Parts: sequence; C-alpha cells; structure tokens
Amino acid sequence: MRVNASGPAFGAALAIAVVVVSLSLRNDGEDLLPPAAEQAAARVPHPDSPYAEVPDPDVLALDRIDSAGSVAHAAAPAVLPCRLDGRACTSDGRAVPNATVFLVARGNGGRQRAITGPDGRFEFRAAPGPHALVVPPLARLLGIEQEVELRPEVTRVEIALPRLATAQVEGRIVDTEGLPLSDTRAVLHTASAPRTADFVETDRGGWFRLADVPVGDLVLRTSEPIRAEVRGHELVAGQTKSLQFVIDIGCHSLAGQVVAEGGTPGVGAQVRLDRSFTAGNGIRCVSTRTLVTDQNGCFVFEHLGPGPGNLTVMASGCATEVVDIEPGTSPVVVVHRIAN
Repeated sequence: MRVNASGPAFGAALAIAVVVVSLSLRNDGEDLLPPAAEQAAARVPHPDSPYAEVPDPDVLALDRIDSAGSVAHAAAPAVLPCRLDGRACTSDGRAVPNATVFLVARGNGGRQRAITGPDGRFEFRAAPGPHALVVPPLARLLGIEQEVELRPEVTRVEIALPRLATAQVEGRIVDTEGLPLSDTRAVLHTASAPRTADFVETDRGGWFRLADVPVGDLVLRTSEPIRAEVRGHELVAGQTKSLQFVIDIGCHSLAGQVVAEGGTPGVGAQVRLDRSFTAGNGIRCVSTRTLVTDQNGCFVFEHLGPGPGNLTVMASGCATEVVDIEPGTSPVVVVHRIAN
C-alpha cells in the first residue's frame, strides 16, 4: 500500500510518533538535556537560521550552566598579590642568613614575617601599596626600617644592614685585693647593644680576650661564685684596650642571726645581702648573695670585699626586715610576725 507523505493524515501520525519517542526517552533514562539547558537551547536559533544572532562575548564569559542545569554568574577574577623579592646583606655586600624580616602594610598594619636563606634572600606576597621592611638588630649588625612601594610587577629590594663599630678587649677579672679569679664565667656586652653579648671564661691568670666588641659603655655580669655586675669601662671604635674588672670578692665576712620576737631562732629564713663596691680605678661592682638560716637561725657570708651593704630578711609569716650592715659585724635581726 502506498502512503501519501504529503497528506494531513501523515502529518498527524508523524507528530504522534515524535511524542511517543520523547516520552520513551524520558522514561527509560535521564533527560538528554537538563531543564535549564534545554530551555537555553530552545532560545538559541540554529546557526544556519537567518535569524541567528552574534553571541555576546561578555555574556558568554559571565554566564555558565552548571552540572545541575542552573545558570550561574561567574565570580570576578581575584586581584593577585604583588611579589617582593629581597636580599639582606651587610654594608660591604655580604649576605646575611637567618635574619628575621618583617613586611608591615602602612594602610592596615598587617604584618608578615620571613627568614633569609643562606644567600640572604627572602620573598613576600602582599597587596599593592606602601609598606615598610623591618629587620631587628642581629649579632654585630644594626637593625633597619626601609620603605617600599609594592606594584603589580615584581618589586626587588636590597637591605643593607650597617655594622656596629667595634674594638678589641683584653680583659682581666680580679677580686678586691687585685688577685686573679681563674675559671670565672661571665657575660660581656655594651649597654646600648644588649643583644650582642659575649660569653667569656677566664684563664689561670684571670684573662679573657675578645676581638669584636661593640663600642660604648661595657657591662660585665657573673653568676658564679657570686651574682655581680661591673660597670665603668667605655670602648672607643678601633682601639685595643686592656681592662680590669673588679668583683666584690675579698677577705671579709659577715655572720648574724635571725630571731623572732621572744628570742626564738628564725629557722629557714631567706637572707639576701646587697652590696655596692667601687674600686680605685672608678669601676663599680654591684653584687647580690643569698642564704638560708640554719636550725639556730644563723647565717654567714664569706669572701666579702670592703664597704657596707644592705641585709634583707624574709621569714614565713613575718614582715620583711631591711637593715644596713658593715663587714666584720655580727648583726642580730629581729623579725616581727604579721598579725592575722
């Protein structure tokens, strides 16, 4: 039988067949196109159609169809931070490794930290604008603060750290009689540069030697055999200086007793002796010694230099007592119990 492909019956049959196939595809599996994509495809004319429009590149860039079939607006591209490549060196061009470098934003005060590598190099990434590079003092180098403007291109900076002016020291540690104190450990630094401390230990003659000490007023501290601090020497750049440090150790002693009201011994009381001694060359030594009283409330400080001092007594449950003393005396300190 021959079918008339141009008659109305054929058109109706073709329409029914298309609907049946479409329903079959929807029932047997997932939709061929997500709903939103299907709608978008329905809106776009075929490229060969005389009604096809030229795509808008801005719309194509901002509109996307995600996996769920919804149209999403793409986020604006993020502003990439600027990069700063830096190098820390000495004033004569030598690399400074293991130095801490801070980048401080001038606008909001934000701060980043980096550590220089073996070649003195460091790197930061931050928003454009004014910043400050800050390097704290390090060893024999002065700290520095340097302004820098970060721009979209790579910013390269070199930080030159000035060296501290130094001098050589031949030091000797002696007692108040001028006798050398061998095997004495001490810390020597300049008052204006406390981070540049040198640890020294005296030889049999009480001597120590340092080749690179920052100039200025010197401070020498000991913890054994007593806690002492010596001041009075000053260094000038480029010189080699022989210095004598007199420690408050001598041939004198101080014995005493701590008692409570009524004469009972102050057992286990803390006793501190603070002294200040000035040598003949004007060098001043301040020292501190501490003891605990025995079962009879007694204490003895030995190997003292000449001159007065202050005795501070602290006993449990009692008020702190402070008395002035002289070497060679035998003070009795009465402590008074604190009323409840």
